[in-house]
Amino acid sequence: MSIVRPNPIIVALVWASSTTPAYADGGPDLLELSLEQLMDVTVESASRETESVDEAPVPVTVITREMIERSGVRNLRDALILFVPGYTLAQDHNELNVAARGVYGSSQQKILILRDGHRLNSRAYSAAPPDHSIGLDSIERIEVLRGPGSSLYGNVALAGVISLVTRDGAEVDGLEVTLGYGAYGQYAGSLVAGKRFDADHDLSVWGTFYTTEGEPVAIPAERSYEPVPTPGTAVLDRYADLPSYDVGVGYRFGAFRVFANRQSGTYASPFTDAGAPTGRLYDPDALRTLMGIGPGISQTSTHFGLGFEHVFEDLRGLELDAYAYYDVSALRGSLVIDPVSATAGFVSWDEHDYGAIVQLRLPYTLLGSGSFLVGAQVDATTLEDSALPLQQGGEWTTFADRSADQLLEVGSEQSLSAFVQLRHRFAAPLILNAGVRYDVKQRLRGDDIHNASPRVALVWLPNSTFSVKGSFAQSFVDAPYWYRYNSLASYRGGEFLRPERLSTAQLTPTITLFDGRLKNTLNLFYSRFSDFIYRNNNAAADEPIYQNAGYLETVGAEHEVAYIAPMFTARANATLQYALDAENYGTSGGRIHSVPSLVANAVFDFNPLWLLSQELWVDLTLRYVGAQRSPISVAYAGGPDYSDPDFEVDAALVVNAGVRWTLPGLERVKLDARVFNLFDSTYFQGGSVQHPYPQPGRWWQLQATARF
Repeated sequence: MSIVRPNPIIVALVWASSTTPAYADGGPDLLELSLEQLMDVTVESASRETESVDEAPVPVTVITREMIERSGVRNLRDALILFVPGYTLAQDHNELNVAARGVYGSSQQKILILRDGHRLNSRAYSAAPPDHSIGLDSIERIEVLRGPGSSLYGNVALAGVISLVTRDGAEVDGLEVTLGYGAYGQYAGSLVAGKRFDADHDLSVWGTFYTTEGEPVAIPAERSYEPVPTPGTAVLDRYADLPSYDVGVGYRFGAFRVFANRQSGTYASPFTDAGAPTGRLYDPDALRTLMGIGPGISQTSTHFGLGFEHVFEDLRGLELDAYAYYDVSALRGSLVIDPVSATAGFVSWDEHDYGAIVQLRLPYTLLGSGSFLVGAQVDATTLEDSALPLQQGGEWTTFADRSADQLLEVGSEQSLSAFVQLRHRFAAPLILNAGVRYDVKQRLRGDDIHNASPRVALVWLPNSTFSVKGSFAQSFVDAPYWYRYNSLASYRGGEFLRPERLSTAQLTPTITLFDGRLKNTLNLFYSRFSDFIYRNNNAAADEPIYQNAGYLETVGAEHEVAYIAPMFTARANATLQYALDAENYGTSGGRIHSVPSLVANAVFDFNPLWLLSQELWVDLTLRYVGAQRSPISVAYAGGPDYSDPDFEVDAALVVNAGVRWTLPGLERVKLDARVFNLFDSTYFQGGSVQHPYPQPGRWWQLQATARF
């Protein structure tokens, strides 16, 4: 594979062209309605009520249905790192993960992911992988609240909130079937059906699946990090053994709404993911599966929710919103400990969770207008079973259950929370948005958790051209049950681990020109991430390995620009961040380890047949990932030491291209062809691993969609 290095002149030209107006006079009226829908997007996640993006108290990025389709992103992670400023890849041993402004863990445990208001993050692990367990074909839009979200959502909403909004029956209005095939044994499919029967009844049903054998990549001896340097093969982005899927239903009838879905993602580890060190080459054929799962992690969850909404007109329009939920989650994973002796451990646990959220919103007119929101939430989780079978010599030889050596201690935890928010619009074009949430959590053992999460914001909208908002917020994520009560010596945490906390101040000016077609937003932020839980490999035998003893202070600038015309759209974003100070968090010279200080994306979509009233959208995506320091920490007891604290990963420019064609005379049929990493760029990414991992090369995918 050839190495493509970015040319700064080309990068500058790409950035400039993304802001160059075209069809500023509006052009033909053929797509005028869709343009208004694209530019005047409303959100609900930022304040728990409908408002425009400009009125939201904090920066919110919205990924629309059109953006998902035209860019061809295959999973939530790819959508986030392409469209959301501050989000970058974070390589993990056996899960898809992202970093938000440099904050990440060994799993995606720092960002709360909701679907139609229903939490997808598990409780015992706090994780919600942004992988193929979330089918994008069923999603209408993705709202990404950037920065702390605990003032409304509590635990886990540390670095942000991702709200997935499912396509409703009225939008689908029929049946949509998609089938796909691609490089490295990719098979994908989806079925989305929906119907709005009348004003009080709306039904949507969906099902998606994805599987691939992954890309085999040759690893030269100098990058194998083996006891004796040996070339070999690693398989990247493999989703096999069990297919990843997402099936569900949403039904609204009168004042009630029902949500139910089951989702599962199985990601195969490209290198070994247990033992000391990790990141070694292994042969997956030398290891037996268990419960259909080979090396890697499989996470499956089932969600049920029942909601009720009512407006009390005789009580000044008081709005009631109540939602009860029940979830069942399971994690299964085969972790490769020693590839030579074919030794592996199988981690497994099951949990169930239930709870309810009730909120009241009272609109008012006093010294302007606004609304007062008050709510409460109760949440309970039970870790009901865990096991740790062992494989030696390629055979499962040892089994343990809850009556013997447990992987995780069985038990329950409960939380009780209350939140308030005032959203007031003064007579002048000024909006005050302020609120706080107080969470109390009763842990299985140890001290209870008490945490207050405030947020205050001012939004000034003097005219349709300019707006600016400023905010300060604090958030937290409790130490996962896994860290506090697991029995593994190499992962032992402690029941006294404190929650991690984040404080962030943001200033966000926005300029809108050309009748709303050009939107340009800059966000400046300061963040302090404290009580960071880090891995102390020098801990004494009677001390926990995971400890609270770290912090990270950063500043940064995030830029978003979009220009939308009937036959052409251009979107671009860039993030520049700098580490001011840190303790026990990998930084050097103002750079966060395994996080690029500079990253930029540009997405161009062009319809050359627009004047003929036909749709043939050509997409070109450019992603620039800046150079980053990604230390190597591979060392063998009594053997070679590959450690290199100053190891540098080169910058890379990754280009994707695609075509989406609606067949003339067959408007209900669309064909889609994509090439990812068009120039087969070689690049690497670090994260919670001991050395940077190679990233996928050139992939292609073909899809056909039919509507009935």
